Amino acid sequence: MPLDKPRPQAWTVLVVFTAMNLLNYTDRYVVPAVGESIKSSLGLSDARFGFLISAFLWVYMVFAPIFGGLAAKGSRTRVIGLGVAIWSVATALGGLAANYGQLLAARAAVGVGEAAARSMWFSLVSVQVVVLAAALALYGVNPNFAVTV
Repeated sequence: MPLDKPRPQAWTVLVVFTAMNLLNYTDRYVVPAVGESIKSSLGLSDARFGFLISAFLWVYMVFAPIFGGLAAKGSRTRVIGLGVAIWSVATALGGLAANYGQLLAARAAVGVGEAAARSMWFSLVSVQVVVLAAALALYGVNPNFAVTV
């Protein structure tokens, strides 16, 4: 299929990935949002809570290029699927965590899952939604120009 036409599943891909992105950001920021409650229930200092928050980012930063390399050699959709599975299980385990170590491990695992999924989302969407994405982006700048695309 030529790159100048959106693929038939373009809207589905865009809607599913937008929903995944919404859940991703919600999951990423839920711990800081309820930080005081977590600190009091687990008896955490500000420093330990800060490490809990940053553990996600450090793990994400380390694993994103690893998963990018795996996807370049194989299937992006499989890497995304693996990432969503890891991220989902890790999120559930974080909700069940009874102590700091369990919550720290769960948040780090969320970083692994998000690194696998998010690093591939944008490249997969760009393949699926070339013209559609351009038109949607241009619509915000100039609706008349976007319609002509």
